Amino acid sequence: MTDLIPAIGSFLSFGINGAANKNSMNMVGRHKAIVYGYAIISVILLAGALVFRLDLNIPQRLLPLYLLEIVIGAGAVIAYYKAMDLGRASSTLALSQSYVLLVLLAGVLLLGETLSMLQIAGSLIILFAAMAISIPEGRRLEGGTVFLPITIVGWAAYYSIIKVFVDAMGPYSATVVLESGIFVMVALFYLARRKDLSLPDRKGWPSIGVQQATACLGAVLYSVSVLGIGAGLTAAIGSGSLIVNSVASYFWLREKLDARTYIAIAAMVIGLVLIAL
Repeated sequence: MTDLIPAIGSFLSFGINGAANKNSMNMVGRHKAIVYGYAIISVILLAGALVFRLDLNIPQRLLPLYLLEIVIGAGAVIAYYKAMDLGRASSTLALSQSYVLLVLLAGVLLLGETLSMLQIAGSLIILFAAMAISIPEGRRLEGGTVFLPITIVGWAAYYSIIKVFVDAMGPYSATVVLESGIFVMVALFYLARRKDLSLPDRKGWPSIGVQQATACLGAVLYSVSVLGIGAGLTAAIGSGSLIVNSVASYFWLREKLDARTYIAIAAMVIGLVLIAL
């Protein structure tokens, strides 16, 4: 049970982060929220690495894979923020969680991970509950949904490959080099597209701070969890972030929760219990 604590801490952090992302975009705009948010998380992680004198050298054999990983990660993030900018935080995060199924398959088929029947059942319950939350009333998908296939495929690849770096470098060092690399890629992408990246107004910084404090904690705990219980199971438990995100979006962003959402949240709790057994 204790080996699940990092994964649980990760989904709590990422759940709050999902609502904070939307609030930051409302305050300072999408491009600034992403670039300055990732700048902050990179500085925090690098500072931690310097304090603890961690080795951040990427093994030479992994350099081509590293470049591929940060390009994939950056593309998934850019598409995700675009979808969230056009839709609700809760439904965007929910639909994006379908990447978990692909990570589970990659973990079992490519990474040699094993899951019990209860863990598989719990993971599927969480995934189907996430899908239920993602479908809005009237069954009409939001405009930003068209960008989510990029995020889903990108996150499936990123969160499968991440295990290679966690095993080779350790969870914290791997998080530092990957998150910092994604920041560079995202910044270069928006600079190339001539987007306004001037300093945000002061009123937006508290929201960006919450956004990246939770992202930083969630990213580190996620990597620790991958090292402890594997990529597939970590991704499945991470889908539980929707529980926290739905509640945070209700109180912070005033997004409505209907009966279907309450039922889906209850189902996610059951799925998490099955995984923990």
